[in-house]
Amino acid sequence: MHHQGLQLIVASSNKWRQSHFNMMKSDKAVPPPPVSNPPGSNFPTWAKWILGSILSIFLPFWKRKREELKRLEGEAEIIVEEVGHVAEVVEKVATVAEKVSEEVAEGLPENGKLKETALLIEQVSKAAAHDAKLTQDFIHKVDALKHDIDDLKMMVDPVMEKIEQKISRGK
Repeated sequence: MHHQGLQLIVASSNKWRQSHFNMMKSDKAVPPPPVSNPPGSNFPTWAKWILGSILSIFLPFWKRKREELKRLEGEAEIIVEEVGHVAEVVEKVATVAEKVSEEVAEGLPENGKLKETALLIEQVSKAAAHDAKLTQDFIHKVDALKHDIDDLKMMVDPVMEKIEQKISRGK
């Protein structure tokens, strides 16, 4: 005996019973059209249950980690500000050292050790000023990224709060 009813997967038990009854009633082995999910329901019920379970398990841990991340963020922000100030100072000192060593090198005789040293100091100062400028640019890009993340957080936080409220009501 061939059971066509076992091959059907339908969304609700009532529709399955009706489909099964109709197939038993008719001698034809034509399966009914598949039942679509109700409007507004993109996720199957089992997926909603799994997602809710996972969120209810991980949200309390996420809150603790989020608080720790906020503390680290504050410390990192202080460090970034200090590095930015140091980079500015290094850039200024390197620029001055580059100019001074260039002027000193111009006044020294050719092929002398002092002139070579002054030119080396000029090159090192130029590289230090360049690196300090790159550091400042990097800090500015990190700051812009932080603002983008803050904007994203402002959009996500209300959604997370709604999810937390739904989970706490479900308990």
